[in-house]
Amino acid sequence: MVYIHNGKRYRSYKHPILEYIFNKAVENSPVPPDEIPFTYENIRQAMAALQIKRDSQASISNFVIDLLRKANTIEQRVPDTISQQGYDLDRMPERKVREGYAGRLVRIELKARDPWIIWQEIPDEDVITVLNTVPESVKPYLGNDEGALLSVMDYCDILSQALNDAPGTIKRVQHPKKWQPGEVDGLYFCDAEEPGILYPVEAKALSTGDSVNRAQIEGAYQTIKNKISDTKIIPLAVQMIPEGMFIAVFEETPEGSLVITRSLKVKIEPPIQSWQKSKRAGGKSGNL
Repeated sequence: MVYIHNGKRYRSYKHPILEYIFNKAVENSPVPPDEIPFTYENIRQAMAALQIKRDSQASISNFVIDLLRKANTIEQRVPDTISQQGYDLDRMPERKVREGYAGRLVRIELKARDPWIIWQEIPDEDVITVLNTVPESVKPYLGNDEGALLSVMDYCDILSQALNDAPGTIKRVQHPKKWQPGEVDGLYFCDAEEPGILYPVEAKALSTGDSVNRAQIEGAYQTIKNKISDTKIIPLAVQMIPEGMFIAVFEETPEGSLVITRSLKVKIEPPIQSWQKSKRAGGKSGNL
C-alpha cells in the first residue's frame, strides 16, 4: 500500500506524521538524542500541521501498536528518512503511557531485544486435549481472529480445564475490558479460593500473524494492579494455533518483575475448521 502526501510516497499515512515529529525534535538539537518520546497530543498536532485526516480512525490509541506488530519490518514501522538516520519505533514504558505518551523513536542499537514471546516445544505433560464443544450451529461463522479465539475459550471452558483441571471454575468477566490507559482482550475470574483470582488475557490470532508482546502483558498487569489491590492477578498470554492454542502463565517475582511460570499447549478435538486455513503462527523453537 502506498500513501502519497505532498508528492512524496510513503508506506503508511502514519509515516509523514512520524517524520514531522522526528524533524521537529532534532531541528534544534546539536547532538541526536538517544530517544524521542512523543505523546498523543504530538500526533494530533502533526496531523493538523500536515492536514492529514483519518475519518475512519475514531481513536489514535492504536497508532503505535499497529505499527509494532511482530510481522512488521523497520520499513513498515518508520519512513526511510527516519531509519536512515539510525532510528526505529518502540513502545514506551507503562508509567509513561499513563502520562499520555504514545511511543518513542529510539536509536536502533538501543532498542530492546526479543520483546516477543517465542513459543518453544511444549513437553507432553503440558499438552492437554479439550473436547470441541462449540455448538454446531455456530461453527460455520467462527473466524480465525482474536474474537473467535476468546469465544472458543468460553465454549470449550478451556481455562478451567487447562489451569485448574476442574470444569466451570474459571468464568469470563468480559471481553474486552477497557481500562485506561490500556485494554485487556479478555478478563476472567476464579473464586475457587479467597479472595479469588483475576486472569487478564492478552490474545493473539492467526488472522494477523502477530505474537504476544511482553510489554502488553506487563502494561495490562500494572493497569489492573493499580485499580484492584485485594485480588490476586495472574496474567495469561494466549496464542491461537491451528491445533488449538498456546497458553503462558505469568506471575510476579518478589523483585516485582513478571516471569512465565508455566506454559501449555491446548489441542482441541476435533480442531476448529476455520483455524486450518493459515499456518502462520505457533510451534517454533525458541525461548519463552
